[in-house]
Amino acid sequence: MTRDLYNLIKTVASVVPVAPGVTTVTGSAIDTRDYDSGVVVLSADGDVVGTWSLTECDTSDGTYTAVAAGEIHGTQGQAIADGSKLGYVGSKRYIKPVLVVGTDGVVGALGILSRGKVQQPVV
Repeated sequence: MTRDLYNLIKTVASVVPVAPGVTTVTGSAIDTRDYDSGVVVLSADGDVVGTWSLTECDTSDGTYTAVAAGEIHGTQGQAIADGSKLGYVGSKRYIKPVLVVGTDGVVGALGILSRGKVQQPVV
């Protein structure tokens, strides 16, 4: 049996690691087109205090709204922590993480998409 994750996922940097200070950080849009599942994972140093959630929209430059509880795995508004994640199972094409940062520290967000409608061949 071949165990291959490399060819089955797509990664998208949404928040390049940054030390934003006290502010709200909105990630860049993650296009879920051609993928059936996605998760956003945070990287954060121990100094960051705050909360984060996912938003969704039909267009990349439209008005984003909070993802409903039934379309997400995890808890909206959870504490920012290294490795914390939110899974998206909604039907909108674009998602963005929104981080409300209350202290100094470094934080980043990575989107991981899987179950692509056009599977890459396993090599």
